[in-house]
Amino acid sequence: MPTHARDLGLSLVDGALVRQEKPAKARKPISRGKYAPRASKDVKAGKTLSKFAGLALPTTAKAKKKVPRAKTPEAVIQSQVEAYLTRLDLDFFHVPEFVLNAAFGWNPHRTGPEFYAMKNASQDIKGFPDLMITSRKHYGLVLWIELKTETGKEKSGQKEWARKVGTHLCRSTEEAKAVIDAWVKGLP
Repeated sequence: MPTHARDLGLSLVDGALVRQEKPAKARKPISRGKYAPRASKDVKAGKTLSKFAGLALPTTAKAKKKVPRAKTPEAVIQSQVEAYLTRLDLDFFHVPEFVLNAAFGWNPHRTGPEFYAMKNASQDIKGFPDLMITSRKHYGLVLWIELKTETGKEKSGQKEWARKVGTHLCRSTEEAKAVIDAWVKGLP
C-alpha cells in the first residue's frame, strides 16, 4: 500500500492536500526480449536480410497468398443434401468427423495389440466418404458422395476411397442433387 501522499497523487498546495492530475505517460516501446530478432539496416533499406543473435541470415518467408474462402461451408452443403435425400425418401449414412476421431484417434491408454489394431483401422478409415446413400427398394445398390466446397481440396485418403468404391466428388448442393437424381433415374 502507498505510504506517502505523493504515491497517492496528492500534494500540499497552500496548506491543503490536493489531488494532482498525472501527466499522460509516454508509451514505452514494446520490449522484444533478449533473443528476439531485430531488423537490420538492410531490411529497412528493402534488402532481404535479417539479424538474429548477431548473424545475418537470408529470409525465406514469402508473402502468403490469400486463399479465397468458400461461399458455402461444407456443413451447410451437407445439411442441404441430407434434407434433399429425406424428401426423396432415400436412406443415407454419415459418420461425423468427431466420431471417427473418437473411435480411431490416438489414446494413451491403448497399448499392445489394441493400439496396433486401432492404428491400422484409423489408416483404413481416413477419407471415408461424407455420404453413403441407399434405396430401400433396391437392396445392395449404394451411391457414395464426397462433399467439398468450391475451394476444398481432396485428401489422399479420400482419393483412395474414391478409387476403391467410386465416390462422386460434389462441390455444391446443386451438383450433389444432379448426381443423386441421375443415380435414382438409373435404378432398376
